[in-house]
Amino acid sequence: MVLMDIIVETIAEENQYKLWHSVIIEGIKIPSAYMWDGASIPRFLWRAVGSPFQPKFMAPSLLHDYRYEHGIGTRKAADDEFYKLLLINGVDKALAKTMYTGVRLFAGNSWNKKGKIYNV
Repeated sequence: MVLMDIIVETIAEENQYKLWHSVIIEGIKIPSAYMWDGASIPRFLWRAVGSPFQPKFMAPSLLHDYRYEHGIGTRKAADDEFYKLLLINGVDKALAKTMYTGVRLFAGNSWNKKGKIYNV
């Protein structure tokens, strides 16, 4: 199963996507109008890794950002699921591992900024 069939609006001035309809990914419902910034790939790495707005990164980054924002499950579970979805979407294993390592090392400050905890 490839998880790329998500309809979004690109909000160019904010470098974000806006979900047009709610979706359920891995049993988690993400509501319509949810906004996220794609995969958090530093611009200087875009030539090597690719733009954060590639379709193969869309569903993994959507679910990952939503789980981080709402504190769903544990941070490690969100990161592990991100890695799994990258592979399902056809991202090369070495690149998926690099992206996973990036979120494990550098995304901790983004976990659950709203202060809510939902242990699912």
